[in-house]
Amino acid sequence: MTDTDLEMLEAAAHEIGDWNVVVERGAEHFILPIAYRHLRHLPTGAVPERTLQEMKRRILPMIMCSLKFCAEQQNFSESILRSNQIPHAFVKGEALAGCYYDEPGERFCRDIDLLVHGENLVQVAELAQQGGYRVFPNRELLSRQDLHAAARFYPVISLFGPNQILIEVHSELDKTSQIFDTASLLDTVQSRTLHGHQLSVLPLSQHFVFVCLHSTRHLWSHLSWLVDIDAMVRHE
Repeated sequence: MTDTDLEMLEAAAHEIGDWNVVVERGAEHFILPIAYRHLRHLPTGAVPERTLQEMKRRILPMIMCSLKFCAEQQNFSESILRSNQIPHAFVKGEALAGCYYDEPGERFCRDIDLLVHGENLVQVAELAQQGGYRVFPNRELLSRQDLHAAARFYPVISLFGPNQILIEVHSELDKTSQIFDTASLLDTVQSRTLHGHQLSVLPLSQHFVFVCLHSTRHLWSHLSWLVDIDAMVRHE
């Protein structure tokens, strides 16, 4: 953040009459950690101390949640995908945060998104079930026949893990394949070292376009979308 940015932020802070609304809206749009990181650098008095303390209190569970999601993503990658040599890419969420955010814990997510070939969708689900995962929402152990039936009608199978984290396994990213071709995307996957582990992710340009496409479908996520875009644009 430049000096000019800080001056603009300080001026805006002095115009705020109800900081409780700022805290609530920041939490609602998943940008409270980012807001806190910038606001705490303002001169004393620009933001009430009790507001900064409340932000910090609300942020700590979000950071703990991010660490939990990161560990789950690494475990699923190594124990199911890499060990069985299944082509894949993690998208959005902790994958995006780990690649482009200065502090990955600042990017809150509610699930893990994974892209695989349609022909591997059932295999991933079967291997996951063997590892204690269950298909969401009924969380039951499904037969191979049931999994094949689900894969024919839906381009995504949602898995609920032992750690109570939802993993959405996609065979398509845009539901029509008119924008993103899964085979072509997985041919361009990059392996990045995140938190000491190898993780397969989309290249920056494809990830950037997908974030734009996905986020314009969800009005509630516009603020977190803008933070994603900023993080990707600023990355070296």
